[in-house]
Amino acid sequence: MQANAPDEFENLLRVFLTLHPTKELPRQGFIYFGFKRTETDSVASHSFCVASLAYLLAHYLERQGRATRKKPAGRRTPKVDPSHVLELALVHDWHEAVTGDVGYYLKLRSKAIDKIEQEAFGWLVGGLGQVGSRLRALSLEYSEGQTTASRIVRFADALDALAQGVATPSAQMDAFVDYNDRTYKRLRNDPVWGDELAELFMRASRLISQGRVGSLRPYEQSERGQVPGKGRKVRRGSESRRSQR
Repeated sequence: MQANAPDEFENLLRVFLTLHPTKELPRQGFIYFGFKRTETDSVASHSFCVASLAYLLAHYLERQGRATRKKPAGRRTPKVDPSHVLELALVHDWHEAVTGDVGYYLKLRSKAIDKIEQEAFGWLVGGLGQVGSRLRALSLEYSEGQTTASRIVRFADALDALAQGVATPSAQMDAFVDYNDRTYKRLRNDPVWGDELAELFMRASRLISQGRVGSLRPYEQSERGQVPGKGRKVRRGSESRRSQR
């Protein structure tokens, strides 16, 4: 064993112990969506759900790609690496162990946030050698949001937030209209899937917000087979405006 191996191992433990409090670290951005302090989930619980959904979604898209006989116009045959998607999802919010959860509206109005988050992530994994370099590359890929894998994670990230809102009585669901609009636009024009990923996101949003799909837990089902939150519909802003005319 090399002499510096114990130091690297200790650095690994330091990263773990820095991440550990995220189990209790609230996602304060939800406060601006009407959530009470006791209703926000934690950064760690959010990350678990995002990683789970992103992994399942990647496998779904991989199967869809294999089943597609024709390529999308001007694009290569759809291909997704679920393992890579899972890596991205796992680390996508690690920086929040250092910065805390930054509010949604601040992220929209300050271009400095991305730089601060990348600096925090670099500091967190700086003692992990080549693994740290790999992790920094993953974090940057997610932040830039240009690859199909990173967009799958963004899909899962936004859908987890919506599901949390549907399950929270005090949530201001109208606040999710802008959030969904921005997510839809960021998912469009994917280099592999074109607009299909964005449209799939909106389909998932409707299914969840309208209560047309619920969990497998039987006690959450109503007598009519619906779920709590039925009717708390979230539409794209353009759809909402049309309904008001």
